[in-house]
Amino acid sequence: MPLDTGISNSRGLIFLGLASIHLYLNKSNTLITGGENGVMMHNPPPLFEGSKPTRTMDPNFVRLLQGLLSDIYGEDIQIKTPFLKMTKKEVLEIAKQNLKENFKTAIECSYSCFSQQPRGNETKMCGRCCACLLRTISIRSLQGYDNSTYERSPFSEDFSDGKGAVNVMDLMRFSRGGVLQYKLPYVAAKIVKQDEELFHRFAQDVMDTIRNVPEKSYHLKIESERPIFL
Repeated sequence: MPLDTGISNSRGLIFLGLASIHLYLNKSNTLITGGENGVMMHNPPPLFEGSKPTRTMDPNFVRLLQGLLSDIYGEDIQIKTPFLKMTKKEVLEIAKQNLKENFKTAIECSYSCFSQQPRGNETKMCGRCCACLLRTISIRSLQGYDNSTYERSPFSEDFSDGKGAVNVMDLMRFSRGGVLQYKLPYVAAKIVKQDEELFHRFAQDVMDTIRNVPEKSYHLKIESERPIFL
C-alpha cells in the first residue's frame, strides 16, 4: 500500500491487538468492536477503485484471532461484533434512536474519507472514494438527504469528469447485476453466500437511494432506472 494514503488494510488487527492489552490490564475477557460492519466486514472483492475494507475484520479472521488471544492471555477471550449483520444504514438507525437530538451533530462531526486525511477544519471529504460514497448512500437511505460537505458529488459528474461517476456505476453493477441478479464471479459469490440476506439489503438500499438522488447526471439516471430482472 502506498505510504501517502494513510490507510492500512491491517488496521482491524492493530485496533483489536491494542484493545486486547487494555482488556488484559483491566482483568476483563470481552472485547466489543464496531470498527467495521456488515458488508465491509466480509471483505468483498474491491467494489471499485478506492475500496479498501480492512482485511482483518472478516468474521473468520476475528474467530481465529479470538482463539489466538485466548492462548496468549490464558483467558477465554470473547470478541463481540454486534454490527456484523447490519448495513451502515441500519447502524445509523440505532445511532439515531440513541442519540436523538444529538444525532445531527454526530453526523456533522464524523469524517469518512479515504482519499483525504482530516487536517483541522479546512479539509473536506472528497465525495467520490469508497468511504464517501457508502457514507452518503447510507445517510440518504436513512433520511432522504445528506448535508455533509464534500468537494464534489459523484452523482452529478459525467463519466468524463473523473472517478466519481465511474465508482457509482461500479457500485450499481455490483449491487444490481452482481448481488440482486446473482451474476457474480465464483469467489465473490462465495463471499456473498456467507450472508445473502445482508448483501441483498445492502444492494437494494444502494439501488433505491441512487434512483432517488435528484442531482444525477443523465448517464447515471439512465443506468439507475434500468429494471432488475430476477
